[in-house]
Amino acid sequence: MRRIPLHPLVDYWGRPGPLEWSAVFGRSAPLVVEIGFGRGEHLVRWAQASLDRNVVGIEVAWASIQRALRRIRQAGVTNVRILYANAEWALYYLWPRASVERIVSLFPDPWPKARHVHHRLFSRRFFLRAHRVLQEGGTLLLATDDPGFVEWSLAECPTPGFEARVETYRGELRFGTKYEMKWYQVGRTFFVVEFRKTDPLDVPEPEWPPTMRIYQFTEPFDPSRWQGPDQWSDGDVVVVFKEFVWDPARRVGLWKTVIREDTIVQNVWIEVRWVGDRWRLLPSDGCKFLPTYGLQKALDVLAESLKGREFGSLADG
Repeated sequence: MRRIPLHPLVDYWGRPGPLEWSAVFGRSAPLVVEIGFGRGEHLVRWAQASLDRNVVGIEVAWASIQRALRRIRQAGVTNVRILYANAEWALYYLWPRASVERIVSLFPDPWPKARHVHHRLFSRRFFLRAHRVLQEGGTLLLATDDPGFVEWSLAECPTPGFEARVETYRGELRFGTKYEMKWYQVGRTFFVVEFRKTDPLDVPEPEWPPTMRIYQFTEPFDPSRWQGPDQWSDGDVVVVFKEFVWDPARRVGLWKTVIREDTIVQNVWIEVRWVGDRWRLLPSDGCKFLPTYGLQKALDVLAESLKGREFGSLADG
């Protein structure tokens, strides 16, 4: 099996603050974004047709990312990068304000059942976060075959803030994606909704922890007897400590931790490790993590469970 080069895959794990996209691409150029690119057909064609643009694809399915990386390699395009991330989170945290020219989402899952509506992409919060990163006059485009999803998205769209234009088509392929082809073959009608940023909206900047506080202490400690917490919650954020694994030979303990906040779920390992002459409590190097409020609270809660110890803190950029 030939190895797939991973250079288009952007490494943002553990880094607070928006990315410097000119550094990511090695050049300054207008930024365009595709959310949920599936097998990457449109993403690669868009990059090929837009050599004067920096093209970013966002996807949460690892199998789709693998297929897209193959297409990128085969096409030889160099102006495309991929984010393995939740799209709404990524738009809010990884781009500076007014830095994106166009955002496209082609045939996202409409989550038609009422109990699944909260999974839909084009919620009011999504519009607000997209508005923040779009340039003046920038556009957000939705393509779908689901008229109910169109109506719901139009109702969620903040006005003033965006102007929406709806177009329908049938009997032709415009984007060449898997789902467009599928619905084209059964004669579906398609809807394209373009939301153009017009009026300003008051969308706050994201709050990143300026540094992740990790803990160290020197007192005698037997991790094998550590009775940690079960969970912590403030209503908006839930942290669940699933299990603790202790390796006495390496003097490393790992807490399997699930953090639910905002639109993301993080499954991370938090470790306590003997380093030099002290114990350290921090996210494990072996997992990918986002430096969020929820992760910081997980560290704080575990530290609080080690009562009676004097802690020092370290800055982990």
